[in-house]
Amino acid sequence: PATQTCPFESYHRAPRPASPEGSFAPLLAYAAGAVRQTYRSWGLRPEEETQEVPDHAATELRFMAMLVAIESQLGYGGEDWQLAAVLRAQADFLDQHILAWFPAWIATVQARARLPFYRTLVHLLARFLERDRRTLTLLLGARELSSALARIENASPRDSASGAGVHPGDSNKGDPS
Repeated sequence: PATQTCPFESYHRAPRPASPEGSFAPLLAYAAGAVRQTYRSWGLRPEEETQEVPDHAATELRFMAMLVAIESQLGYGGEDWQLAAVLRAQADFLDQHILAWFPAWIATVQARARLPFYRTLVHLLARFLERDRRTLTLLLGARELSSALARIENASPRDSASGAGVHPGDSNKGDPS
């Protein structure tokens, strides 16, 4: 029916076949393979939980939820670099996959949905994705700033006036006595 939409990344990102009898199969396999590879790089299998193909909207959102769960666990004792890697993975997956096709899918749902519930649901999803991306940008920026400040604080400037190589906090180095 005209009210159905297609919640698959491969459908929205693949160029249309030149002829009606053209096949999407190779393109579909590529998109599903690309997201599956990302899932496996994290040792995750969200499609097993959603019972959908890897590039289905529910599966991609489940993967993001899994990354958020990892982020939450790391917040209670992980290393900074690990947390930064998870935040970067979330931002990259949003940019390279979800935000590359969800807006078109959301627009289709809003245009075709018969019930206001679905229009409202995808509207909220769109706002959430925008806010999530902004938050990730802020968190990654804050982490980069924090990391840069830590490098500056841990730097050991040389005493260029005496050439003695005195380091702050070193009471004996460079002392002629």
